[in-house]
Amino acid sequence: MMDVMRMIIDANMQALYVLGPEGEMLSKVRALESKLTAYAAEHPDAMDIVGEAGLRDEYNKLYMDIMTGGSGSISAGSVMDRIDHIQEQYDDDAVQKQIKAELSAILEALVFGWNDAKQNIWNGHIYMDKYAQAMVVARKLTRRFYDFIYGDMGLTIEKIEPIINNDMDSIRYVLFEEILSSRTIEEILLT
Repeated sequence: MMDVMRMIIDANMQALYVLGPEGEMLSKVRALESKLTAYAAEHPDAMDIVGEAGLRDEYNKLYMDIMTGGSGSISAGSVMDRIDHIQEQYDDDAVQKQIKAELSAILEALVFGWNDAKQNIWNGHIYMDKYAQAMVVARKLTRRFYDFIYGDMGLTIEKIEPIINNDMDSIRYVLFEEILSSRTIEEILLT
């Protein structure tokens, strides 16, 4: 399985693991993770793995069961305790930096894949049609990933920029002027 896919699964599962499930709940979390891993292996271009696998209801129910200890009832006090516990973990600068580092690594890999395919087409590689398909897939995955980090995670390119290892101006250009733009791939290849 691709490292990107593993990171997406880990990001989804982190919300459950951080609640500290034990016993039967931990077994259910691991079973859900196995289902997601199996789905991802068959659908390597999935970005919203939980939703696309049809496991959103199971995921949400499991989350609530862990939150309520399986009782189904939840008090304001227990919610605030959980929120405080989770916030303490996610407020940790090291954790935030790790999350941003992983997201930036995925973004860099997607931009690299796009650029590599584009360069091979420009060089007249014998498998130009395969590289054109790679550009279509890279564009689709990058757009979905950017929607995930921007919409779901609330992160902007500026927030992960300090973590990015490569030339940020080049990444910004490719991301906004090519991949996320409305320009066709043909237009991009001809410029």
